Amino acid sequence: MAMMRLLARDGVGLAVLPPIVVQDELSSGRLIEADRLPGISETFFAVTLKRRFPNPLVVELLERPKK
Repeated sequence: MAMMRLLARDGVGLAVLPPIVVQDELSSGRLIEADRLPGISETFFAVTLKRRFPNPLVVELLERPKK
């Protein structure tokens, strides 16, 4: 995301990025939003190891049913 942000900011071309990634550039006018792509989503994965003192929030997230 960071590399695409820099390329778009330097005027290399168009980039498909979430607005949150370039919010400063959008608010300053350095970049403009050309179009929205509502059907696109992104999936994130996390790799965890068993911990001696597990974080209760992480435990809750890992126990939630997958969509």
